Amino acid sequence: NTEKCEHCNVVENACHYFLRCCIYINQITHLFTATRMFHPLNTHLLLFGNNKISFKQNIINVEAVH
Repeated sequence: NTEKCEHCNVVENACHYFLRCCIYINQITHLFTATRMFHPLNTHLLLFGNNKISFKQNIINVEAVH
């Protein structure tokens, strides 16, 4: 049984939570602005970073997610 987002009525998963949920639109806008140099964004990058970018750039991602 898959949980659905009570606000959007779609499957609630990491991608929905971090990138699409209408209840978090302000936070998502901030996230996209703060990480614009890393687009296209995906949940793997947001959750685990990327060993092909610098430590400092990974820290920018971590701070944007928090």
